[in-house]
Amino acid sequence: MKNSPEQFDLAPKEPAAPKEETKQEKHARLILRYLETKIISAHGSLDEGEEKEVQEYYEKLSPREKADILYGKVMAYLADQQAEAARKKETENQGKKFVPEETDPYLISEIKVLLSDSRVKGLLPSTYGEARLDSRKFRASELGKLWNDTREEIRQKEDAYKQIERDLHLNKINGQGKISSARSRLERLAENLAALEKREKELETLRGLPKTAENTDAVANFQYENLKEYKRQLDKGFVWLPSRKKIHQETVSAILNHRWPSEIGEAGSGKSDQADAAAIELTGYPPTTIECESITGETQLIGEQAIDSETGGSYIKYGPLKQAFTGYEDSRQKEPTFKTGRIARFDESGRLGPKAYSIIKKTRQMKPGDDFYGHPVLPGAGAIWTSNPVGPRYPDRHAPDPAMRRELAEINVDYPEMSKENPELYEFALTALLDENNHISVAQEELAPAYEKKDIPENQREVLEDGSIVIAKDEVIENMADARHGALWRFATAIKSLQDSFVYGNAETEKYPDTILRFKEDTDGNIEITTDGSGEPLTLSTSTVTLGELASWMTGFNERRQKQDAEFRVDSLGEWLNFKINTYLKQADKADKEKIKAIFEYFHFLEAQTLNFRDAKPLTPKEIGYLSPRVPRPVYLEKPPEDIPADEERPVASVKEKEAKEYETRQVLLESGEKALLKVREFTLERGKFDAKTKKLSSLTVALGQKFKVKNDDFTFAGIVEDKNSKYNGQPVGQFASGENLYRIFSPEMLDAGIMEEFKNTAENQIKDLADDIESFCQFENA
Repeated sequence: MKNSPEQFDLAPKEPAAPKEETKQEKHARLILRYLETKIISAHGSLDEGEEKEVQEYYEKLSPREKADILYGKVMAYLADQQAEAARKKETENQGKKFVPEETDPYLISEIKVLLSDSRVKGLLPSTYGEARLDSRKFRASELGKLWNDTREEIRQKEDAYKQIERDLHLNKINGQGKISSARSRLERLAENLAALEKREKELETLRGLPKTAENTDAVANFQYENLKEYKRQLDKGFVWLPSRKKIHQETVSAILNHRWPSEIGEAGSGKSDQADAAAIELTGYPPTTIECESITGETQLIGEQAIDSETGGSYIKYGPLKQAFTGYEDSRQKEPTFKTGRIARFDESGRLGPKAYSIIKKTRQMKPGDDFYGHPVLPGAGAIWTSNPVGPRYPDRHAPDPAMRRELAEINVDYPEMSKENPELYEFALTALLDENNHISVAQEELAPAYEKKDIPENQREVLEDGSIVIAKDEVIENMADARHGALWRFATAIKSLQDSFVYGNAETEKYPDTILRFKEDTDGNIEITTDGSGEPLTLSTSTVTLGELASWMTGFNERRQKQDAEFRVDSLGEWLNFKINTYLKQADKADKEKIKAIFEYFHFLEAQTLNFRDAKPLTPKEIGYLSPRVPRPVYLEKPPEDIPADEERPVASVKEKEAKEYETRQVLLESGEKALLKVREFTLERGKFDAKTKKLSSLTVALGQKFKVKNDDFTFAGIVEDKNSKYNGQPVGQFASGENLYRIFSPEMLDAGIMEEFKNTAENQIKDLADDIESFCQFENA
């Protein structure tokens, strides 16, 4: 019989944690201990004089700002430690002596100084201890597991779909049978993806599930993971917001339907990025690029004569269109550089004139193998057009002639949406605010939209399974310019209004959407936004804010304290946005300046900063997820009334009644599919504990809920079999710890071994968990 955990006194020699210590408090205590013992005490710091300068610099900051900075410093320290460990392993593998690098004493002093503030000492560990627990709850929850599994399955199936799609497009699959089966696989994958995406959407909106705090917390974690993915994409240059995915699907579908996409959109809307992504998906390569002009013709598209610098002889350097369609770069080649076709991207195609059209119309008729100016057309070759819209702003852009329009699929590329239902621009701004640790160092009140509590009429109230009644819910305040909204929410809406005004400033229309702002101008030239539908539509001539500019403004906030100019070094996000708006106004076209100013004033910018956020606490990942209104808010619940009149004394259960309830017998489902009768009670292992006094094995009572591990499966003890007709009568039963209502019957020996295995794992992981708690704090694992 193996020894069980109770055999030995393994309690730490240091003072034990308080009896009533919660998990969150434990995490906070461990984090603080790690900071003090494993970082500050383990490394050298600056001398007293230099450290005092560091203290004076940080003294003016609020506790939240200090806690946010401290988090960044600790993560930087841990990144260095990980790099050092990798370097040590590599050096020792090479049989060389490892010489460790000294940890920067300035960094250690910064951590020491920041942690010396008693408010920070309480704030940072407790906040990130809470966040760490949130992270573990999310990973263990059924919703979390299902969402993660769904997302991974979507990723795998999308990769498989795109590979088959590309192989078919490039004629890499030969033979009618293979082509037929490939198309069947595509059909099946498309159907599977549609079902998976529907499931993902239903999970993220809690369709069919109650909007209780437990469920909405899970969705907030979904949203945080989505923002992290957006951040990875932004670091590569392009964020796949929902509207961008839709444009991508339209572009790819047009090419597969043998039409050339023509993407029309304003400056900075992402047309080129969309075209490049479609080209890479279908061919595996970026497109060739044609800078379109009215004079573009055979020389620019097909080729022109050049001189060989080595031989002095002449050759033809092929143009981007011929390169894409044949794979050859110049006439000196005997074999093409590329064996399959590529996409030619026509930038500003609206400028094309008659010379280009005659060649393009000929190109449109080409099929794989046809002769194209001396070389065969490769499979998969095609083109994508991109252009600003035709209108008074761009007098040199023209719509293609009617014959050409029949060959094109026009796709509108607008700026991202910004509404309560689809706040893409706001989420893009949040993404750009994430730092290298996927953290946002801004007070929640400056970021989030504001909500109002809405009571639900009694005849429309939902009753949940536990009898609770949904009596009210929170809804985003309808007016997106309301001053109660956080600065970032109002700013994103202001930017979208500015973009809409810019778009319609080029539109030849007398009908404008209801969403466009309207204004009145007094005799002194002062402009004011109207809210009653009166006034004229506010349109802009030359001024917009591109996604690149918006991202730059947000990342600039994170770097503002590094700037030498004092104007940059503001305290709050609201102050930073006012600074950027004023800078933007100075550079704006004279015709637009007053209108732009009126837009931002309408959304309560360019006003004196009156709010104080010094008492705000750092954001956890779950709270960052909750910033988006896509995440449902927890509903307000009312417990069901009990039948006992208020003036009657409630009966108190006797000890025997309590025991009867505690030892209830019920039917459970075994993993084999069979059913068993389970008595919910403890179990005694006769030789399960080592008695240190008698030096003998004695009995051990296994309590309900006791964890144990058998062959990598985790269980909790649930009771014993209560069935005299069963050969398993009296044997212990464990429930799968995953939360499924499935059970397994064990022998006493297996239960004893499983408890010991769980104990060993716990003991082995105790130190590792301590490091994990600080290393990831609140699931800020660097992904």
